[in-house]
Amino acid sequence: MIKWLDIILSFRALILIWILFIIIFYFRSDKEYKPSYKDKYYFKLPANYTPCEMSILINYSKLYSKDIIATLTDLIIRKALFITKIISNDSILSSKSSDYKITRNENFNNSQLLEHETLLIKWLINIIGDGKSTTLTQIKNCTRKNYSASAFKNDFNQWCITANKTSKRNKFFKKQNTAIFIGTVISSIYMLSAILMIFILKRYTGLFLIPISILTFIYSINVRKRTTEGQYQYELWMAFKRYIHNLNKDTELKCSISECKKYIPYAISLSTADNIFDYIDVNYSAEDFAISPKELKNFISYSSKTFQVCLKASDFAKSK
Repeated sequence: MIKWLDIILSFRALILIWILFIIIFYFRSDKEYKPSYKDKYYFKLPANYTPCEMSILINYSKLYSKDIIATLTDLIIRKALFITKIISNDSILSSKSSDYKITRNENFNNSQLLEHETLLIKWLINIIGDGKSTTLTQIKNCTRKNYSASAFKNDFNQWCITANKTSKRNKFFKKQNTAIFIGTVISSIYMLSAILMIFILKRYTGLFLIPISILTFIYSINVRKRTTEGQYQYELWMAFKRYIHNLNKDTELKCSISECKKYIPYAISLSTADNIFDYIDVNYSAEDFAISPKELKNFISYSSKTFQVCLKASDFAKSK
């Protein structure tokens, strides 16, 4: 029995089998499909996704503070929310400080909103604000105490979960139940092999199989792969990003007023907002827009800093 175990549990053979498994697993369950869109640019929104859904597609379901700002900006442009700049005088410092008030549009048809958009309004206006409006200062102040900072993080996480739930309708990613099952089985086999080698064969090279088992399990449960349609959409959005990124650099690229306004929230999540605002500054005047591009850019900058501070504070509170 020991002899057969010694043959079956050959360390070199187990390592070679594991390497072969990882290679096959990667190509079948992790490696993305070959690109099918060959052009450098895509000159319009590739699909009717919200900025948040687009970010989920691009970043494998991860969301960041910039995606909150993108969603807020989109709601402002669609007139579900209004923003007002507030300038207050600090008598002690003899200086002026700026803030922004975010107000719910009571006449907006909320049935047009998706669940994650409704939740964001509820979180910021109803929970942090007074039910009708909130300010960036109020949002920032709600993370000054540990318990409220932890609550902020919980609300952010819930918003991310809701947004991912919404995005499931688009079928961005393949179901990986089989891959997870196979990875778990292989991980268990290698953990069992390590135990047998150490305690029965007294071969302590089996210790090296333990991290292999753990890594295999972690890899298999976290593997993500886009569907063929999801991968195609990803390529289109990357081509759209290149288009926005080069708008103010390539004189042959054009963007109408209505398109610029529509593209701003997506540019925020794509980290190319400055490029589209630079293009607007050169080609259009503030009078061409219902909302001043300069004011909107300032709001984006202020709110970005606010949410970055809030999430850092909430992460710190959670770590205590």
